[in-house]
Amino acid sequence: MFLHLLLFLGLHEIIRIRKTPFVPPFLVIDKFNRPYWGDGEQKKETLEQTDISKVKSALNPLNNFIQNANEEGDEFQMIVFEHINEELWETFPHIHLVEEIRDGNALIPKSMLDE
Repeated sequence: MFLHLLLFLGLHEIIRIRKTPFVPPFLVIDKFNRPYWGDGEQKKETLEQTDISKVKSALNPLNNFIQNANEEGDEFQMIVFEHINEELWETFPHIHLVEEIRDGNALIPKSMLDE
């Protein structure tokens, strides 16, 4: 997982620095944490003794990438689909919840699937 994240961040860093016009300034990442996270009753409790610390370690370079781009006057957006609780990302200033996809709220609404 870390290799994939770092590879894509590195590629986008080169693209951003070289101002490559044919690559849009955004990155979509889908559930990088799945190997590390339980949901509901399986929620892991201590960050130091579980894989939750690995999820936080993965969020750090994502946050830093956006910070560096902002400081250099570039626009860049990451869209990350994740199932992690807010306490894992609330300390990162460049990570924001846009929509919570749970309990019937879906990326593709059920009404669109029934047609």
